[in-house]
Amino acid sequence: MSKLMIDGSALELRYDWRSIAELRELYAGKLNDSVLPDISLDDPIVLAEVAAIGVSGGVTAEHILSDSPALVPTAQAVNDALLVALWGPDRKPQESASKKNKNQMMETIARATRLLNPLNWRANSE
Repeated sequence: MSKLMIDGSALELRYDWRSIAELRELYAGKLNDSVLPDISLDDPIVLAEVAAIGVSGGVTAEHILSDSPALVPTAQAVNDALLVALWGPDRKPQESASKKNKNQMMETIARATRLLNPLNWRANSE
């Protein structure tokens, strides 16, 4: 079960067929072959919107943006919850989708590392 930390509370992320259909409608241009939204750290607004669709209890994307949870764990929790919705609790997608998700996660981690590296801040400020 994937959890999203908002205001110090662990909220369950869960997607069903209706939420998957909503994601397909909202992000038709950003879906990959495995029906997952192309969630990246480059667009925290999309990440917050997708997370809000998976959380019950009236949590909105604006609420998630205001609380500003850590990006990488949030993206991982959303991806994990989507994998459970699509492939079941074993979370074993087809090989090609698995490799694509692994490559995407590695790219995300590399981008986050570059963004968080203080040496890059100095180089960019000069």
